[in-house]
Amino acid sequence: MRQWTHDCDVLVIGSGGGALTGAYTAAKAGLSVVVAEATGFVGGTTAYSGGGMWLPCNAVLRRADNIDTTDTIEAARTYYRAVVGDRTPRSLQDAFVGNGAALVDHLEADDALASQCLAQRSAHSPSHRRR
Repeated sequence: MRQWTHDCDVLVIGSGGGALTGAYTAAKAGLSVVVAEATGFVGGTTAYSGGGMWLPCNAVLRRADNIDTTDTIEAARTYYRAVVGDRTPRSLQDAFVGNGAALVDHLEADDALASQCLAQRSAHSPSHRRR
């Protein structure tokens, strides 16, 4: 095993979307950050989605002219529970669905980060579930 020593304020394990968002937020707050990734690839499971993320009721969706923007938090909860079921606690599901829009606002506050809405029907949609 190779030994490596580096001082930092925040050590982020992994390089998926959540990890890199945490690293970005810590760095913007002036903290020194190290991201440690075990594989030779950046992106974690977020890379499998092409960097896409599903965060309902956010400003990017409201600005989009190519999709139905009538989503609601309750509809998002229903969708999320249909996909995830009881594999995670409801309190975490509610936190994810309820705070996604604030995360998008936080990221969009930096002019260097741009978001766009791509109209695409998810393979995880309840209507796509196998019977």
